[in-house]
Amino acid sequence: MARSPAGLEVATRPPDVPWFLRSRARLFATLLVVLALPFAVFSADVALNARKSLEEQASRQNTAAARLGAEAVEAHFEGLSRYMEAYARSPDLAAAIEAQDAQAVRAHLKDLIQGNRRNLDRVFIADPDGVERYDWPVDPTVIGKSFAFRDWYKGVSRGRDTYVSEVYLRAATPKRYVVAIAVPIVGSGDAILGYLVAQYTIQALSQRLAEIKPAEAGTITLIDQNGHLALEPKNQDAEPQDLSQHPLIQQMLNGGEESLIAEDPRSHVWSLLSFARAPSIRWIVLAQQPAAAVHAPAKALQNSILLLSLLFLGGMLGLGFVWLNVVRRHNIALLELQRQKDLLSGMVIHDLRNPLAAAIGSIDLVRAHSQEMDPLVREDVTRAAQSAKRVRDLLNTLLDIMRMEEGVLAPKLLRQDLVALVRSKVDEYRPLAQAASLILREVLPEQPVEANVDADLFGRVIDNLITNAIKHTPRGGQVAVELAGEPEKNRVILIVSDTGEGIPPEAVPRLFQKFSRVAGQEMERPHDVGLGLVFCRMATELHGGTIQAESTSGRGTVFRVVLPMPRT
Repeated sequence: MARSPAGLEVATRPPDVPWFLRSRARLFATLLVVLALPFAVFSADVALNARKSLEEQASRQNTAAARLGAEAVEAHFEGLSRYMEAYARSPDLAAAIEAQDAQAVRAHLKDLIQGNRRNLDRVFIADPDGVERYDWPVDPTVIGKSFAFRDWYKGVSRGRDTYVSEVYLRAATPKRYVVAIAVPIVGSGDAILGYLVAQYTIQALSQRLAEIKPAEAGTITLIDQNGHLALEPKNQDAEPQDLSQHPLIQQMLNGGEESLIAEDPRSHVWSLLSFARAPSIRWIVLAQQPAAAVHAPAKALQNSILLLSLLFLGGMLGLGFVWLNVVRRHNIALLELQRQKDLLSGMVIHDLRNPLAAAIGSIDLVRAHSQEMDPLVREDVTRAAQSAKRVRDLLNTLLDIMRMEEGVLAPKLLRQDLVALVRSKVDEYRPLAQAASLILREVLPEQPVEANVDADLFGRVIDNLITNAIKHTPRGGQVAVELAGEPEKNRVILIVSDTGEGIPPEAVPRLFQKFSRVAGQEMERPHDVGLGLVFCRMATELHGGTIQAESTSGRGTVFRVVLPMPRT
């Protein structure tokens, strides 16, 4: 707090500038947020849409590759099955088996291997109990062994139909991972003579699917009906993995989603997976693309957008910072100028009070001897005294408004009965209303209505509202002062209304602005609201209340003051 040479207290707080203009760091941070946030949202939206589009495209490619692979596997094994069934129905083969003619049976098996173009690797005949009896190429180590534990035997003996087995490592040499196609051999009387079993290598199957790829970085994988990894073209000699307990494989085997992004059960790499089924053999064809490869174009696009955004953002930040820094300096200079102007105005106003007080004192001294004066001189002295006091009141109002704007003037709030305060003010101004040929009436409750107010400050609010109403109401009009307590809403309402000339509705918002003057449409003089209503607004707000005005030209004006009720 500082004092002017005349002794006026003035605030020395920093100019009230917006938060972001108070320093260069805040200005830069604000620009960064305002400009960077839209760019970040834009970049994220583009990247997300690009990722979504790429995922949809890759999903379509994956699904198409998986379905094509499933159709190829289905058609290939169906052809192998038909070929095997035709041999199994041969009467000569059945006769040779019934006659136990090993040489004739092996001749048939050799013909089956050499005459096919389907890459069958080995063929043998097992009896109804699953014991291998005849084979080609011949391998004495497996003749007489029981293979009833094999999947192919369980499948073909259970349904007596052609069965395509799971992937397994065969016992005969050379040891390879194979798939068995087992067909029942029916003799006379519809009796099962045995089972014709052909072994088909995984490598041969791989060659048929080598050209089917969902994308450059994608792969096709076969999973048999029991959840074993049957084929991985990039590693044909790899030992098949048992994936039957993996949740994703179980989901596929049970008919779950056909395309999803998940961890690849084989490589454990987060990938886009699509699968299709070969219904007749219940195998699954899985098409896989690493998620990183799918999203690579989106990432490249995102990086390009990010680079361009950073360059553009840097330019915008530089230009914006220079421009707003100039605005900031001008704004601070203007606010400082305004503060200096208010300080100077306060000093001038305060200094005017001293000679004005001396003038009022001299006039009062002259009036003390008014009985000895000429009546015309006495009337002039009286008018001079009234004018001087109006100037004094105006200066006091200006000083109070300046103090309230600077936060220096603090009300002394005490619990007061507003009924008594309003009644005393109405009684004080009743003679003035009568002199103007007006009716000044009061509508007050019988019970006290209390509020925490500064009696002097709030009394001046009432003074301004009543004198303003009297001033702008023509002869024969009426001014009403009403007070009501609303405990249910925890508020007190003071209403001052008149039947005067009113104010145009479009001018009402300017009523409580400093030094504003509103000219009514039907007024011979301007409706002066320069300081009195500004004081009313600021004083009411210091009490935690509000003031509002409603007016219509030619029909009067209503001012409504609302104050909070004190807590009990």
